[in-house]
Amino acid sequence: MVRKIRQFFVDHTDTKLLIYFEEVKVFESATVDTNILLFSKSTSRHQTACAVANKKYKNCIDNLRIFVQQERVSATLQRLVLIVGSIFLP
Repeated sequence: MVRKIRQFFVDHTDTKLLIYFEEVKVFESATVDTNILLFSKSTSRHQTACAVANKKYKNCIDNLRIFVQQERVSATLQRLVLIVGSIFLP
């Protein structure tokens, strides 16, 4: 089932923005890293804005808009996989 969902996103959406909270606790009781993924239902342009919050940016949640504006980089799907692992792979 997970493979089908991932493949749907790869085939039918254009990922606009990924905010990856690598070392930032967004939810106190969560045992996994949190991500915010914004996408549109259209053909992929194969470029995604990506911002990674780690310990250096632990207070980024206080003003997420400014954090993303200052820290985002443009990434291809292959680079996103290197940054956040295999969440994008079908």
